[in-house]
Amino acid sequence: MRFISLDLLRFIAAASVAIPHLVIYFFPLENSVVLEIVTSLAVEIFFVLSGFVLSPFLARIFESTTDVGKNLCIFLVRRWMRTLPLYFLALISFIILFSGKLDLTALQYLLFLQNFYWSPPTFDYFMVSWSLAIEEWFYILFPAFIALIFKICSTTRLIRHRSSVFLWGTIVFILIITLLRLASDVPSENWGFDVRRVVLFRIDSIGFGILLYLFRAVIYKTPISVIVATIAAILVYVFAGYGRILANTSHIIESRVIIFFATAVFSSAMLSLFLRLEDVIAGSVKNFSLWGGRVSYGIYLLHIPVATAVGEGTDL
Repeated sequence: MRFISLDLLRFIAAASVAIPHLVIYFFPLENSVVLEIVTSLAVEIFFVLSGFVLSPFLARIFESTTDVGKNLCIFLVRRWMRTLPLYFLALISFIILFSGKLDLTALQYLLFLQNFYWSPPTFDYFMVSWSLAIEEWFYILFPAFIALIFKICSTTRLIRHRSSVFLWGTIVFILIITLLRLASDVPSENWGFDVRRVVLFRIDSIGFGILLYLFRAVIYKTPISVIVATIAAILVYVFAGYGRILANTSHIIESRVIIFFATAVFSSAMLSLFLRLEDVIAGSVKNFSLWGGRVSYGIYLLHIPVATAVGEGTDL
């Protein structure tokens, strides 16, 4: 089922990344922390959105007992056909505008290895690609992990309800990544690049979208006022928490666990709010929402090259 409201949310998230970047680019500020936090939260919404949208496909694959491997291959090919062509176009644009050469960094971007278990390249001219690397590796690592869980449960005859195995496998996946992030010896001084944007520290964020889908019935039982209050409360905390982390005054539990749990709850609440408004949005701004959903990926990937071309062409 397609949710028109989530198309609109996807567009709003893309605009919430692009507009602050364009403000920073054309109108440099002495302190752009607030704008940077807005872009960070928008990307977190993208992560939970991806997990929520992918959940029904992955759930059907693993809850079936036939052709699991074949269906996973079909799933991967479909995701790659949907995400890679525009990504490669954007990569070419960034190379032409900012690098001008095919080097090791370009190869890292091509293979989504720019931030796999390390901080992005020093000359990170394709900065928005960090989140795409998380997405693409999630498509591979998460299904492989769930397949392993099903294999273990099958061997030990623990499978009774395949849906329960999928749920608990997702929870274990999130816990493992959280513990990996907590146990890492990465210095906290450069949290944004060394923790927040690293694939193996962040692929759990998409898993929260899967949990939201599996517990989606709760969304429609929760009053909208509670959802809105949750969004407001989390926003207050996140802005304060980001401030402490960027000032290097935060405890490691906050910077490695609590802040990411908070942004996942915020993103889940945003999805819940828009899902509750599905009928209103589908009835009033359906065409705009559908258009916004189609162009959001392009806006996210290409707003910086377009801004650069405009800036150079107009001497701004």
